[in-house]
Amino acid sequence: MSTVTETTPIEPHWAHSERLMRHAFEQLAIGDRIQASEKAWGAMAHTLKAIADERKMAYERHTQAWDVVNAVLEGVADPTRRQLIRGGFAMAENLHRNFYEDVHRRERLDNELEQVQGTLALLHAEHDLWRARRA
Repeated sequence: MSTVTETTPIEPHWAHSERLMRHAFEQLAIGDRIQASEKAWGAMAHTLKAIADERKMAYERHTQAWDVVNAVLEGVADPTRRQLIRGGFAMAENLHRNFYEDVHRRERLDNELEQVQGTLALLHAEHDLWRARRA
């Protein structure tokens, strides 16, 4: 059994995001809608934190998440991709609310988790393009 200490490396945001998204699907599979919802939100938050860190942006409060999304959208010319990113982020925020309200049914969550996962992939791709433009 390992012990976490002050010198234990913290998992990078990208890795944490991927792990949380896997956990979201696992939680949904066992019927825990609340945890599935919050894990999906956490995956989104950690992806945005990774982007914010690399872009030297502040993301310390929930309200700053949209600032990061908007920064990503500045580099996205395709209106369909822009809408998918906006909609996917809004869905993740809605899942965060579901953690407190538990109003989303299983069938709805199946679709929402898939959409959030797709949005995470789009955010990764757009951030990779941003990195390439800066190189």
